[in-house]
Amino acid sequence: MIESSDETQKQNYGTSFCKDIEGHINKIKTDYVKPEEGTTPFAFGFIPSEAVYQYLTECHPALVADAAKEGVLVVSPATLAINLNLLTMGLDWILKRMQEISMVYFIRDAIREKIQREAPDLFREIFRSPGPPDPKHEVMIPLLYRGHNRRYVCGNLHSSFGGRSRPAPVQHS
Repeated sequence: MIESSDETQKQNYGTSFCKDIEGHINKIKTDYVKPEEGTTPFAFGFIPSEAVYQYLTECHPALVADAAKEGVLVVSPATLAINLNLLTMGLDWILKRMQEISMVYFIRDAIREKIQREAPDLFREIFRSPGPPDPKHEVMIPLLYRGHNRRYVCGNLHSSFGGRSRPAPVQHS
């Protein structure tokens, strides 16, 4: 393609080359980018030549951008390692966030069990509803939603964990 002296022939080679690349991108997309079947929503399209990769990114950036929009990330030997490293960092971040969320739920469940064990009347009051208690509810939300006196609830929670008891709420008429 580069050695051709005829500009029309060079352009035809470039067009043919881009169509070949588009065909490979479509094959990668249809064979490997199937999130509905459990795959990742993207795949790498490896270009084994830095010169070819540079030609694509400089002369046909829309082709590379469109491929990325369709889930095919065009990479070269130099950029593959960078992309894999970024992917690993992203997955590590997600795993860390999942562990933190899991710990929050563990602590929430431990508090719920302690209230149920040490203050069963308060537990029944918190989760009083027509059906069984919904484990998704946070401990305080049902009481506050029903308009109970917050100071009384906090006093009962405080005393159930070994603190001194607060007086019952004053009834307003």
